Amino acid sequence: MYLGINNLQFVDQRAFQRVKLDLNGRFLLLCDKEYKCIIHEMSPGGLYIIIEAFDDVIIGNNYTIIIDEIGHIEAKIIRFDSKRRGYALKILASENTKRKIAANITWISNKDYIRV
Repeated sequence: MYLGINNLQFVDQRAFQRVKLDLNGRFLLLCDKEYKCIIHEMSPGGLYIIIEAFDDVIIGNNYTIIIDEIGHIEAKIIRFDSKRRGYALKILASENTKRKIAANITWISNKDYIRV
């Protein structure tokens, strides 16, 4: 029996589960400006960052993020979170690159447990 659209529950559309990280990085704008950023959550498919470049960032545009422990990542801004003052981004990469990102995220999140 169809109960109507009001009975549908929210489904998380992320392909990967995000891992909580606090990584330093740089957010590059198209006009050669660069801002420091903090990556709070990351997965092979997306990330959540905090930056202070509110006026220069446009939702829907592609940007480059340089993460100190991972490297360059191309990503598209999906939305702005006004509660946490950060941006959600979708990573634009091949499947092979996403596998490498997943390996790096796993290493970073587990290195404290193995005391490296």
